Amino acid sequence: MISASPPTPSLMPHQEQAVDFMVDHPFAGIWIEIAGGKSLSTLTALQRIRPLGHILVIAPVAIARSTWFDEIAAWQMPIRTQSLIVNERDVKLPKAKRLELFQRVFTDPPTMYFINQELISRPPRRTCADCQGLGAKGRACVHCQTGLVDQMPIQKINGHDTIVWPFPTVIIDEAQEFKSHASNRFKALAKVRPAITRLIELTGAPAPNGLHDLWSQIFLLDQGQALGANITAFRERWFTPKMLPGQTIPVDWIPNAGAEQEIHRAISHLVMSAENTSVIMPPEPVLDDVKITLDADLLTTYRHFKRELVLDIVKTYTDENGQLAQTVASIIADNQAVLTSKLMQFASGTLYTSDPDDPSTAGQYEVIHDEKIRATERIIRRAAPEPVLVAYQFKSDKEQLLAKLSAAGLGIEAFNGSRDMVSRWNRREIPVMLIHPASAGAGLNLQHGGSHLVWFTVPFSLNHYQQTNGRLHRPGQRSRVTIHRLLTLGTQDMRMPGVLSAKAEVQADLMQAVNVSQTLDAALLAELAGETNDDLNQLWHERL
Repeated sequence: MISASPPTPSLMPHQEQAVDFMVDHPFAGIWIEIAGGKSLSTLTALQRIRPLGHILVIAPVAIARSTWFDEIAAWQMPIRTQSLIVNERDVKLPKAKRLELFQRVFTDPPTMYFINQELISRPPRRTCADCQGLGAKGRACVHCQTGLVDQMPIQKINGHDTIVWPFPTVIIDEAQEFKSHASNRFKALAKVRPAITRLIELTGAPAPNGLHDLWSQIFLLDQGQALGANITAFRERWFTPKMLPGQTIPVDWIPNAGAEQEIHRAISHLVMSAENTSVIMPPEPVLDDVKITLDADLLTTYRHFKRELVLDIVKTYTDENGQLAQTVASIIADNQAVLTSKLMQFASGTLYTSDPDDPSTAGQYEVIHDEKIRATERIIRRAAPEPVLVAYQFKSDKEQLLAKLSAAGLGIEAFNGSRDMVSRWNRREIPVMLIHPASAGAGLNLQHGGSHLVWFTVPFSLNHYQQTNGRLHRPGQRSRVTIHRLLTLGTQDMRMPGVLSAKAEVQADLMQAVNVSQTLDAALLAELAGETNDDLNQLWHERL
């Protein structure tokens, strides 16, 4: 698969260290800051190692579709590649074709395959006639579970059903996506881990939610030797449960005194972190906090909603007789997490009004104001002819941005995840491009297309924030990056710079010595995920 004399890229010192670590360690975690050139380092290491058999690269969709292929092409690396996500025209593979490719793996010559995390394993479907959503006994149901691991054949070995795994080398790009020990993707990969002879994990944010995130990632490297054979052993050794009165399930796990240092020592032989390495980066971005002012009535409404947890919105519509009519939608925040999510929406200009008990209302929202859209237009016009990247949180924001900025005569497009769109952006053919941090915030090389990023809604996720900033602020950027953060005065927005700054300090410590001592608000993140879940599912279908 890899020729004897490939071209040799010019690497920075920290990349050379990463290459040497991967060559010397069959199971390696490479923790280098965002934009540190991890994919090129890994490809260079593979050129030196020349592993036998297939290589599987597991990465977020956009990275799996674009970044790795671009690096291979740019350095003319003689590697046979095959996407398990899209065809040669960058169009999403039909399920039947993808399943066919899964089986062809066993007869193909050595190949580097690319797949996204969501396709590693799929949950059983309740509508399945064979398993009724229960899965097969002790194994995946091949009729409804269409993930890669699910579809692999099973053989009896020493009396046990064993998955036949044809990928001796596995690379996990953005390994923090495997941080949940309860996820299907982790459980599936853990099953085939004994058949993997070389595993490389790449990440710039190994523990965005705290030390607790490390166990599953390290387990895939050493099968439980360093941090415990299971999550329970890990917790009992290094954590204390945080309980609330009247509850029996911990709401958090707090590291014990000295746990950070002990965990770092326990995994130091497996991980190369940013300690004693230096990534040559462009100058630090300019932060432009753009203050948005709401009129007095709107701000009073916002404060009332925050205090009372209930907001009535009058909705005007055309009835069946063609007459204008009105109805009142009541938005209720059941808890602090729901309230925070709603307040973020309000501050950005729209508010979802769908009724959880009425599926027909899914995705419905009302426009509250357009102050942020006006501010975005002003930024774009001032930056012209420089292209501008705009990061949004909610589908409602995306729809309003597309409609109103297009009507204003601006050339605006929403990123669809394709390699063609990445190329067009980097050729500066797209004046304004909308991206969602969860679908395009990691791994993409967008630094050649522009140097202005607008945060329409500043996120709670430090990982999303840093990764998205890193699409422009990375080696190869010729201009100083400007990050415009739209912050509505008197709202939840004004807390966000401080929240992210505190989290960034913790993450920076981790990259030096695995030093994380705080966790994110899990309830809030779950609520935000719920608000955007349908949006992200639609993004998956739209961009492929």
